[in-house]
This record gives sequence, structure tokens and C-alpha cells, in this order.
Amino acid sequence: MIDLSEKAVFETTMGDFEFEYYRDKAPKTVEAIVDYVKEGFYNNTLIHRVVKGFVVQAGIYDLEMNKKEIKGTLPIESSNGLQNKREYIAMARMKDPDSAEASWFVNLVDNDRLNYTEENLGYTVFGKVVSGMEIFDKIAEVEVEIVGKYGRRPLEKIVVKKAYMK
Repeated sequence: MIDLSEKAVFETTMGDFEFEYYRDKAPKTVEAIVDYVKEGFYNNTLIHRVVKGFVVQAGIYDLEMNKKEIKGTLPIESSNGLQNKREYIAMARMKDPDSAEASWFVNLVDNDRLNYTEENLGYTVFGKVVSGMEIFDKIAEVEVEIVGKYGRRPLEKIVVKKAYMK
């Protein structure tokens, strides 16, 4: 069997984790994410949203909570058969289904309401945590503050120090 996945390692202030990306399921999303990883876009960014029992989100804010400059938005690729189950990674977006940028989230639980249906386009799942899920479980336990549009932000900064393709 041929492994078509691509892997990335993220080193953070709370520990390291590894993602596996599925280009065959979400080609445009994975192409953009892999490019961002290779360019160092995710280096020195914040894990900026933590909702215990739901998701951990990162990928778009620098250490001062300034939004990083992106290349553009991505089309939704949520009808690819992947689901928002625990350990799976999906693209964050706004109300517009085609508004995903560079921010991703890890599902801490099975989030069926985020899945694609004929009535709800859901969120594009494009990969999975293949090692380090315990880091996300640990992050889910940190103290957070409610901050305007950012939602539940960790009181103490959790930094993605470096991300690279494996």
C-alpha cells in the first residue's frame, strides 16, 4: 500500500505534535498548508483559541495577536468523506464557506455538527494528529480568558515555535 500522506511536525512551548495531511482528500487546502509550513509561516505563532471539550485552534496570529498576512482564502473541500472526529484537523473559517485562510483546529472530541451534509457545508477536514494528541488534551486544560472576537484565549501564551515538514 502506498502512503499518500504528508507529515508536519510542530514544536510548541507545551510539547511537540505531528500532523498527517491528506492531499488526495483536500488538495487545495493541503497544498496551501504545506506551503505555509515550508515557508515558516507557522513559526512563532500562537495557539489562540482553546475550548475544552471542543477544539484547539491556531495558525494565524503572531506573538502579539496581530493577524499574519495570508495569500488568500481557500475554497471549502468538506465533502471529501473525512469527518470532524477526535484527532482530526480542519480549517477554521468565517460564515462564508470559502473563507478559510491559514488557521486550523484540532477536534478534541467527535464534532459531528461540523461535518459536511447537504444542509450544512461544515468545515474542511484535511489531516489528523498522528502523535502528540496528549499535548492538545493538556492545552485543553489551560486557563483561558474571553477576549472579543478571539473567543477563549489562553491566559499564558502557548507558542508554536517551529513547524516543518517531516
